[in-house]
Amino acid sequence: AEIEQRVLPSSRTGLELLKAELGNRAGRVGAARLAWQKHVK
Repeated sequence: AEIEQRVLPSSRTGLELLKAELGNRAGRVGAARLAWQKHVK
């Protein structure tokens, strides 16, 4: 599968894949948070 091709065996030990709770909005939420942090500081 994709994981075996892209992740080294030593890095897969204990690896757990979870579905993101924010779904497709995750990128926008992260970008907004980053912009807010840069503006506030």
